Amino acid sequence: MKTLIKGTFLDEISHDIPHQNWGRTEWDKDFAHMATAGIETVILIRSGHKKWLTYPSKILMEKEKCYEPPVDLVQMYLELAYKHGMSFYFGLYDSGNYWW
Repeated sequence: MKTLIKGTFLDEISHDIPHQNWGRTEWDKDFAHMATAGIETVILIRSGHKKWLTYPSKILMEKEKCYEPPVDLVQMYLELAYKHGMSFYFGLYDSGNYWW
């Protein structure tokens, strides 16, 4: 059967579920399963939200007082995507401060 869905999204910074609770081993298994299922593209919805970051941005930690992440998830996802033959894209930082 031909795979019709070739991409998926990761929402690693969430309001209602625990995040940053998987290590490299768990993510590697997840990327392997995605590759087996025919996924070619992985997109991280956003690279940060409010005080939470998926990578250690010195500017955001200083200016926005964001927490330093224990792991650079963006780097890890890039490495795992490469390992499993996938493309990887990621969204921008969302401060949660809106103009309205």
